[in-house]
Amino acid sequence: MDDEKTVYNNDPASLDRNPVKDMRRFIDFQHRTLALKKSKTIDNAFDAMEELLIGVVDFSYVTLQYRDKAGNFTPLRQFCPESLPIDRSLMEWILKTQEVSVLPIESSIQGENLHSLVGLPFSNHHLMLLWLEEEVSAFTQEQEALLTILTREMAAVLDTHYYRISLEKANAALADVIGSIPIGLISLGPENDIRIVNPIAEKWLGIDSARAIGNDFHQFLPQLLVSLIERLSAGNSSEEAEYANSEAMPELKEEGAGG
Repeated sequence: MDDEKTVYNNDPASLDRNPVKDMRRFIDFQHRTLALKKSKTIDNAFDAMEELLIGVVDFSYVTLQYRDKAGNFTPLRQFCPESLPIDRSLMEWILKTQEVSVLPIESSIQGENLHSLVGLPFSNHHLMLLWLEEEVSAFTQEQEALLTILTREMAAVLDTHYYRISLEKANAALADVIGSIPIGLISLGPENDIRIVNPIAEKWLGIDSARAIGNDFHQFLPQLLVSLIERLSAGNSSEEAEYANSEAMPELKEEGAGG
């Protein structure tokens, strides 16, 4: 498939006029959304989304906003003049409805007259605003279908991103707890696969935990037994030496006292 950007027809009758051609464009659009799914970062995902949006809606300015738990909005990406008004109550309404919205506006920025505002909610906390020169009161059937795909895919990207962040935080907290345990700890899964190895147990196994985790515990059992025997032997030697020293000390003290 070539790399030319596909521009989608804004004519409301386009689907009825040539359904086969429009279906091809629709399939092509779905194929291009793979760039969203493959994005390794949020910035990469939004770059891909903006590229897709260009073919669906002819917008002049765009901003991506994030609302925190306290209700404050922060621009994560913004390609618009600072003087461009952004209505907080409007953004709240778009997030509340969770629907793609197109609204008439009248605004003039840097000599450019803007007549429409598009709101795209991706989650309960993220939305994108697009300002258009064109007067748009509603989307065509084709635009609605394509924008629905975009918002759905972007929502999935955000869910995956924040799930990964939560998982990393949970793993870091768990690692801190496991690392602070003063004894060796090895946790196994139902298939005897190693799930957790703390630093003390790493010494017992004689390998790094990154190599052990996910592998069958039995392959490390010989090394573990050898390490345990060595530790027990070292412990017995220490106890015998300590006992010998404790028996000799009174004699030395008595000799010193008699001298």
